[in-house]
Parts: sequence; structure tokens; C-alpha cells
Amino acid sequence: MFSGISVCLLPSAVDLDGTVEADYGRPHIERPLPILRVQAACNATLQVKVIALGYRTPENGIMELHQLRCFIAVAHYGHFTLAAQSLHLTASPVSRTVRALESELGVELFVRRHHSVGLTDAGERLVAKAKSILAQVDELSAAAAEATPRADEIALGGTHMAPPGALDEVVGRIEAHLPGRSVRITLADPSALCDLLEDSRVDIAVAHLPMRPGMGFRPLATYDLRLAMRADDPLASRSLVGWDDLQGRTMTIATSTPYPSALNDIRRHLENVGLRRFEEIDSTDVSLLAHRIRCRGGVIPTLAPSVGGPWKVFEDPAYAVVPIKGSAPRFALALAWNPARYRADPAFATLVDSITLPADRTTQPL
Repeated sequence: MFSGISVCLLPSAVDLDGTVEADYGRPHIERPLPILRVQAACNATLQVKVIALGYRTPENGIMELHQLRCFIAVAHYGHFTLAAQSLHLTASPVSRTVRALESELGVELFVRRHHSVGLTDAGERLVAKAKSILAQVDELSAAAAEATPRADEIALGGTHMAPPGALDEVVGRIEAHLPGRSVRITLADPSALCDLLEDSRVDIAVAHLPMRPGMGFRPLATYDLRLAMRADDPLASRSLVGWDDLQGRTMTIATSTPYPSALNDIRRHLENVGLRRFEEIDSTDVSLLAHRIRCRGGVIPTLAPSVGGPWKVFEDPAYAVVPIKGSAPRFALALAWNPARYRADPAFATLVDSITLPADRTTQPL
């Protein structure tokens, strides 16, 4: 996609003694090494010079964006295991990556405790800069993708909460209908996903039901939810947990939002079966919700870990996942598209109509 492009993403340049250069915020080009190098390759290797973080090192080494992503994830979760799960990795490589970053920078980024980690003063100073750099790189990638549309590519949108198997199924249907066409997957939060559809930045999407009004959609799959709790919870050894067993217990759930309203539907279901105690977390990050019940107890509605994706966090022996006795809340997915494009483009309409899942896969009480 790119070849020989060098750009600067230097928010500031700060020496280890804390002094700030006079050219704060100005573009800065350095040779022979560019601050950001984008190489033409299938996986679009991106590398950032250490000075881009704002700290110089004697070695003038090269750090990878992967190191920054690991650094930010550990800073966010305060825990290597949870950070690794959010990145779909294990804790050991994330720990090694952070150690390598600290070695290149010549500073300790974290205070390591027995069960958690915290940012050092240097880490606090760096984390905002690291986030800024990654945001600029993501914007660069998105702008380049929009500027160079590929006729042989189908853009498929999805959310981080969708089971990976559902996306795999849809990719398989696209490839069967359009042999030789590649599929590019873009993950976004549910509200942003609808914006991408409306702006035709993705062709179709696997999204949560119910959909935003005005979107074209067709149900794809429905998953019965289970209940996750700590392994030492009194209900953890049950083969089934009924709603009566949960009276007086605290349910940990994401804060109600206009979209995805699926989260609101789950809360309404819990209220309809008589539950009244809720601890709301202002996040849909499954790892963050899991960490909360691990520290404080409680119960959280979840998909089965076997569906993969973020739900695999509950495979950790610290948790137990138990099926629900009686009516369970459901998590529904749909294939979504821009209805104006569907009406105007017969070839696109034919593609959309070809994407269905087998009848025995549309309801999955996992």
C-alpha cells in the first residue's frame, strides 16, 4: 500500500532530564532514519523511532508499534494477564515486550507488585504520548485505505464483542460468492460501525441486534448467555443456576447506552426476573468486567468461553461459567448493510442475499 514514505509523528521531544526542546509540536525530519517508516508489505510493517515517544536513548534504537500497544494495555489494566487477553496474547510475551521497551528507553515504566503493576513517574509521562502516536498512526492507515480503494476487496465490519466464528462464517460466504476477492475486516464499536456503513467505508458488517434505525439487516446468529463468577463463588459448583439463586446478589453489567441497546435489553431481562442489585461499569471491555468480579466478586452475564474472542478470558481457572436455568438473556448478531446501496447496486444486493448461516447454526445455546 505504501512505498518509501517517511513522515513525522513527533508530539514533543523531551530529554531524560525533563527539558523540552524549543520546537515542541513542530514536524521534525531526521536522517538517515525516519521517525515513522511504512514499508510496502502484506502486513504493512510500521516502526517508530524512540524519539517519537519524546525520550532519547543513547542507542537511538527503533521501537515497534506493538511495543506501544502492549505498554498502553498494561497501563490501562494494571495487570499483565488482563492486558495480554485484551491483545489476544499470553502474559509472557507481553511482559518481555514491555521489558524490551524499558531497556530501549532506559527507564522503568512500571512498578511491579505481586498481583498488579502501576506506572512510574516516567510511565505516567509517556503513556499519553504513546496513545497520541498510535492514534495518529491509526488515522494515517485509515486515510490511506480510503484514498486507495481496491476494486478486488470487500470491506467487512465487526465488533470486538462478536464471536470470531461468526465473522469467519461470513468471510467464508463472501469468498464462496466472489472467488478471488479479498476480505478486509475492520473492528469498531457498535455506534461507529453504523457510521462506517452509512459512509460506505465498510460494505457490510456483523453487528449486534437491535440495529440503529434506517440500517438494512438480517439476523445471523443468537447466543444464549451464561453467568460468570469467581471460582470460589457459592454458585460456581452448580450445573445450572436459576434466577431464584441470584436474588439479593449483585450483577456486574456495562452501563446502559443508547447503542448498542442490546446491553439495555440484557438489563431489562435481569430486572424482569426480579434482580435489583447492579454494579455498572462504564465500559464494554469484557476483560475489564472480568477483572472487576475477580477483585470484588459478583456475577456477570457472558457468552461461553468456547466462542472465543474476548470471552476466552473466562477460561482462566479463577472463574466459573455456569448455564442459566430458565429463560436466559440472548446476544443476537445480524448482517447489516446500507439500504441505499442495496437498492442502487444489484451486484451488491446479490452478495448480501448470498450471506446466510445454516439453520442449525442460527441459535447457539453454547
